[in-house]
Amino acid sequence: MAGVGSDLVAEFRACLAQLPRTKHGTLFEDAELQTMSDNDCRRFLTARNNKVEMAAHMARNALEWRMRIQLDKLGPSDIPTALPQGCWRFGGYTRDGRPIMLIKAAIWRSQSKL
Repeated sequence: MAGVGSDLVAEFRACLAQLPRTKHGTLFEDAELQTMSDNDCRRFLTARNNKVEMAAHMARNALEWRMRIQLDKLGPSDIPTALPQGCWRFGGYTRDGRPIMLIKAAIWRSQSKL
């Protein structure tokens, strides 16, 4: 992601900080914005061809989704179809303690009755 410079990342962060913090009843604060690394910012920018405003909206929607879903509180009962299929597995923890899920999308069958 060397193509996205630090100036563009700073512009992205400033744009993201100016966007509304609520949507669908979800609220996120500066702390959630701070958890985004520069590489996270670069991924959003790359996904939107370095268009800062589009990338900021995409990132805000992702932050909102993470807050609404509360990924850190998901348990086996929340994924009853995926676990028996073997497409979701626990892969350990990141250096900062976040859980890693390994997902094999090719074997996912959303309508499976196991």
